Amino acid sequence: MEQIIRTCHPSHRASITARISDARRGEGPTLFDELVEIIRDHGAGGDESEDGIVLELV
Repeated sequence: MEQIIRTCHPSHRASITARISDARRGEGPTLFDELVEIIRDHGAGGDESEDGIVLELV
């Protein structure tokens, strides 16, 4: 998250700063939680399923 804030759009900086603060306190979603959410949103049955993202564990 600290790397993202350096290059993100200025309109996103406040929310990313808040997420960094939460992470430092051990609160909020973990990186794993966020990855799962992205896969769910973009995979089959998700809000953005037209992207056709598939998680394949081999």
